[in-house]
Amino acid sequence: MAEIEINIMERECTGRKIGSEAFLKQQIKVWTKQRNKLQKTLAWRFTKQNADAKLSKHYAP
Repeated sequence: MAEIEINIMERECTGRKIGSEAFLKQQIKVWTKQRNKLQKTLAWRFTKQNADAKLSKHYAP
């Protein structure tokens, strides 16, 4: 789940050149505050049945 949040952060906040570490920290802080304020959640579209069908070839016999 952390990987998903990092991907969202990159697309919405950090997916551009950022000149300094201080500016990066400030941008992430603002983005996090806004995301929490809006109570953003993840919408899962992958069910256990989907996972079983898609990943069954990787299961040991």
